[in-house]
Amino acid sequence: MILLLIPEGSYVEYKTVVRTVGFLPDEIRGISREIGGKFEYRDGKVEGSLEIPVLSFRSGNSSRDRDVAKILKYKEYPKIRVRVLEVKKEDAEGALKGEVNRAKVRVEIFAAGRAKAYETLAQFSKVGEDKIKVRLKVNAKFTDFGIEPPSLVVFIKRAPDELELSGEITFRIERKGG
Repeated sequence: MILLLIPEGSYVEYKTVVRTVGFLPDEIRGISREIGGKFEYRDGKVEGSLEIPVLSFRSGNSSRDRDVAKILKYKEYPKIRVRVLEVKKEDAEGALKGEVNRAKVRVEIFAAGRAKAYETLAQFSKVGEDKIKVRLKVNAKFTDFGIEPPSLVVFIKRAPDELELSGEITFRIERKGG
């Protein structure tokens, strides 16, 4: 049997802290609720990807959102993609049945023309009979994607090479085949 996992009612978010000389650190967050793509689960393997349009992130500052889109090279790479590289079969099946709440997962994030693999702890919760909620958090670096940490008027306002990527995705589960 093949299971399709289709995202709905989800969000992904980036967070970084900008430090300004003489001021308290400023946390910057951008969120997107436009998540497409799907995963296919068959015989212990997960294939497919999530796709997030670069232009869909909102931080509350439209000028900053345009700058982030430019930094992510949205014209060449209009979507960020997230793939599952590895999850143990027993963890995946247990999560789908509502028997496993946490599991190590290796994911690959593709942004700004570069891909980087990360190992993280995923949290799972069953939502009714045909849905599962997955929470992930990845501690990344701007330089993982070939991006210089953002700054404004060099040394006045600068982000460290730290980027937290997280999401909560509810998947609708559809059975395909017999």
